[in-house]
Parts: sequence; structure tokens; C-alpha cells
Amino acid sequence: MKRIKLILPVIIALALSGCVKDNYDEPNDERTSKREWYELVKTDTLTNRQINQDVQGNPMPIGNTIVRNSFLYHSSNGSDTVTLSGAVCWPLEKSDSYSEIWLENHYLTVRWDECPTQLAQGGMIVASMRKAIYIGPDYQGLGLSRDLNQPYLNTILLADQSIDCYKAAMTLLKDYGIDLADDYCTYNLGYSLGGAVSVAVARQIESDPELMEFTHLKKTLCGGGPYDQVAYFNHFLETPDRELTYPIAFLCAVKSIVSSSQSFEYDYEDCFSKKLLDSGIIEALDSKNYDADEINKMLSDDNCTSIADILSADAIDMNSQLSKAIFKAIGKLDLTADWTPRIPILVRHSKADAYVPFICMESVMANWADNPNVTFEVIETGTHIDDGNKFYINVLFNRYPLD
Repeated sequence: MKRIKLILPVIIALALSGCVKDNYDEPNDERTSKREWYELVKTDTLTNRQINQDVQGNPMPIGNTIVRNSFLYHSSNGSDTVTLSGAVCWPLEKSDSYSEIWLENHYLTVRWDECPTQLAQGGMIVASMRKAIYIGPDYQGLGLSRDLNQPYLNTILLADQSIDCYKAAMTLLKDYGIDLADDYCTYNLGYSLGGAVSVAVARQIESDPELMEFTHLKKTLCGGGPYDQVAYFNHFLETPDRELTYPIAFLCAVKSIVSSSQSFEYDYEDCFSKKLLDSGIIEALDSKNYDADEINKMLSDDNCTSIADILSADAIDMNSQLSKAIFKAIGKLDLTADWTPRIPILVRHSKADAYVPFICMESVMANWADNPNVTFEVIETGTHIDDGNKFYINVLFNRYPLD
């Protein structure tokens, strides 16, 4: 679940700008019935060439120049209030009003600056092409919240924080005179980890009538996500000695249980092998100075590329109390159970995906097979990265219906 590079032909030491008003009239607009705190940190301008350079490594003039506003907002880590960061963008040439908002939940990243406030994202290209509003959370532990624990694959927590980012961004939009049409709608977008977070966002919104009215959620577009993490774990634990194509993803999946599951009573020393613990890779990951490719190389160099290399024997033993505790924790992250989507969702996945196994898609299909609101797009071939490229290209060029 690495950075998606499309194939189309600093930190909090930044001086707080002080651009936020000290006193506000109580908002009476229906879309800001409850005021959300935010603090604007930085405003910059991204040209279409800069956005494409960040996203695909090719400065092609696709899209429009946008204004990016990086801000702090309040959310929760499950028990305590935390201050996180996110970005809200609008076209440099402002319209009288905007009818679309694109909320993007990004891929798994482990380096602090690979997030919307620091690096352009694929969804920014989509929003700029459509002259729409873009909102993107950095995720806890990234961007200006670098010092916090990173929840990695805790999709439920990340979804709650993404919604809080959306609420704060809407307050910022109102304060800075960015007007939304009365019938504005929100598109919810993500691939890889972002795909699963987007499904969790949709579920959270549908469970709350106030959020339904507030967001005007129109559709969720997602792909390649670990929607059912029980199926994800079982797939890899069936062959613990097999070399993993993308070992950092499984490492982060287990780390997310230890670092962000409130009732989990075990530590890293219980869950991980001595070889991994002695390698220094956990410390490198916690530093957030290395990207996924660099961490994967460390895992390869230290021969930590299989489940048996990464996990302790107790964690692998399906009959152990530790293993049962792990599965209890990840069972709470199954996004396919106890929910029937009412707002359209498009779910895409490649059968050849070695990062996020296709069994995660099969779980979605089994649970929602008869749901007319869900569209499944099964791809026969293509790696996780290749399929992510094609997913974003399809969104960018309007190859998916948006209703």
C-alpha cells in the first residue's frame, strides 16, 4: 500500500499565520450548525505542473492551479482529544459557488511528509480538473501531528478523524468566503488503505442523519482496500513462511493494533519476533523519516520478509491467547458486516493484487452481492500499484458515473 504514482502522458515549526479570526458571529448556516475549531497554518499555491510532479513525477499541465490551506483541527484518538492536520483546496480562480466537494483518504504512508499538507495527492488533480473543493486529512501521526502515534490500518479511527477534518474544513471555507451551492454534494475517494477508510467514512456518515444532511454524500469511489482485516490476516497466516511482496503493510497492520486499539493489552515484545525487534526497524518506522520502499528494503536486508520472520511464535499460534486478542481487535475493523450501504459505492480490486489480497474484495462481494447501491469492478490482472494508477485515471477522466 505504497504511494500511488499516476502514469498519465515544515512541519509545525512553520510560523502559525494568525490568519484565523479571533471573534466570530455565531454561524447560522445549516452546514455549520456546530462550529468546528481549526487554526490555519499555511496557505500556498500549487500549479497544475507542481501537482502532477508530486503525484506522478511528471510535470504535465493537467488540471488547474489551486490554493492549498493547511490547518490544524481537533479530533480524537479513541479516548483523548488530539490536534491533527489536514488540507482544504479550491481553484485559484474562484467561482461564485461550488457544487462539488472531494474528500480524499490517502494511501498507506509511513514518512511524515507524504500527506496532503506536504505533498500533492491524486485527488487534488481530480478536484482541480473539476474545479471543485478538495479536503484531505493527513492522518494521525503525519503532517503537523508527526509526534503522535500512527494508527496505520485502524480504518475506523482514521474515518472518524477524516470526518472531523471535513467538519473543520467546512468551517474554514465559510470563514474565508468560499460559497457552496445549496445543492452541493460530496464525493468520497480513496485507494488502498484510503479505499478502506473511504468505506468506513461512508458507513459512519450513513449511520448519522446529521452527517448525511451535512455532507450531502453522493458517492464513494474506492479500490484495493483491506475492507475485511480478518480475511486479510487469515490469508497471510495460512502460509507464514511465504515471502511477502509488501511486508511493511502487514507490519503496520499489527503495529496499528498495538498502538491504537484501546483494549489491547499486549506490547510489541509480545507480538513481534526477536529478530525484528533487534533489527531497529520498529524504531526506524516510528521515526517517520523513511518511506515505505526504504522500510521494505530494511526488512529485506534483515531477512524479515515473511510472517514467520515478523511475528512472534505466540502471535502466529492461532490457539494462543495473544492470537485470539489480535483477531478480536481486527474483528472490530470489518467494514463489510452489520451495514447495508444506501448511498452508491463503487469498489474496484485486482485479482492479481499481492499487497491487499483479493479475498478482501470477495468478502465485500459476499456481503453486498444483492445490494443495488454497490458496483463491483473486478480486474483480472494488474498489480496493486498498476490498478491504483488505472483507478485514478478512470476517476480523473469521468469513466465512472458519479451518481
